Formats: sequence, structure tokens, C-alpha cells
Amino acid sequence: MIYYFSGTGNSKWVAEELARLTCDTAVSIADIVRSGGHAEVPEGQPVGLVFPVYAWLPPEIVSSFVSELSADKDAYRWAVCTCGDDAGRAMEKLSKKFSLTSAWSLRMPNNYIRSFDTDPEDTVREKIRGAKQRLKQIAQDILERKKVWDIQSGRLAGLKSALIGPAFNKFARDDKPFYSELSCTGYGLCESLCPADNIRLEGGRPIWLGHCLQCLACIHRCPERAIEYGKETKGKGRYYFSEKYLD
Repeated sequence: MIYYFSGTGNSKWVAEELARLTCDTAVSIADIVRSGGHAEVPEGQPVGLVFPVYAWLPPEIVSSFVSELSADKDAYRWAVCTCGDDAGRAMEKLSKKFSLTSAWSLRMPNNYIRSFDTDPEDTVREKIRGAKQRLKQIAQDILERKKVWDIQSGRLAGLKSALIGPAFNKFARDDKPFYSELSCTGYGLCESLCPADNIRLEGGRPIWLGHCLQCLACIHRCPERAIEYGKETKGKGRYYFSEKYLD
């Protein structure tokens, strides 16, 4: 079984691609959490995790999920983290909660537009094409149960994960700056897509409920581009994974 968390679709695509290549099944962690369910992996079966890196740490929802994940300790356990450039010590942090046999980081398009703009389209396509090729080797390693630790940690990895990551979780996940422009039509895609179940429509407009993960799916997926985060996202691009980038 492959468990994944995804906001704008990068990790969802990676999980589904690996499921296809390894004849496995990809399941959304957010769907399990929202349903109040609990994941149990059959004894001896391999278990995979796919998730984006948030401020050089695993998203809190992923860390909480693996802490309660029932899986055979002798089973082959692997994980892939997606990141714009480097992963810091995110995978090591996760492995302390759920010991891993193998792990990989995978460069995918940037989407955290509070800090950066989106990648140019040619860079988006280059990253996704490169990831698709690399996933073939990762899938082969998984099928052969190889022990691999192939993580692009980057410079100052320990410092980033030890200081910036916790600061992000404590201070940067405030959802009060989110708002919708007058162009909002009340379509409701933001509400249905939010993996943290953190958005409700009231009077045809979205409100945020105080437990945001900062995946920014609501901003990137709004068909009217009507959602912003304070002044930080104004004038910046929008991105979510699409098969068109594979053309």
C-alpha cells in the first residue's frame, strides 16, 4: 500500500505513478484522516509513503499519520518526498517516527507562492519529465526491495529542519490572512479540495477554520484565481499538477 498526502497534486501523481509501476495501490492520507479511519498494513506487505516537504519537514498530517500507522516492522518500508529543490532533514525526521528501509527525494515544481513565485513553464515541464524518468528507477528499486537512501538534503540541512521547520509550524500556518476577492463565484472547489477540511462556504464565500496545513491548494486551484494570502501571493502564478506537462 502507498499512502500519500498532496495539496496541489505533485505527490498524488508521484504516488499514483509508483503504484502503477509497482502494481500497488495509492491511498490519500487526507481521505483516511477525514473519514476517521485507521490504516493497517497486512503483515509482511511493503508500505510506501509519498509527501511534499514543508519548510524542510514532513507536513504535520503525515507525521501524525505515521505515528499511528500499523505495519510490520520487518516489512519493506519506503518513502518519497517531493520538493522544489532540497529536502533538508525531513526524511530523517519522519524515519524517527516510522522507520524506513529506503527513501528518495524528488524535485518537482515549486508551489509555495507565499515565499516564491511559481517556476517558469519550461522549468515545470523539465522537472516533471525528469521526475517521470527517475520514478522508473525508484520503482525498480522498490520491486527489488533495495536499501537506498537518496535524499538531496541541500546546504544547512540540519539548521533548516531544526529551526525553520518548527518556526513554520508555530507561526506561518496562520490562516487569517486568506481572503477571497470579489471575483469569487462561490463555486466551492476550495472547500471540497482542502485536505485539512479547513474551508467552509458561508454566504457563498470561503472562510478558513484555523487548522491550515499551508498546502495552498485553495489558492492554486481556484478557477477564478480569487483567493489570496494577504499581499504575499498577489501577482504571482498558480500551479497544480496536470498531465499536460507530460506532453
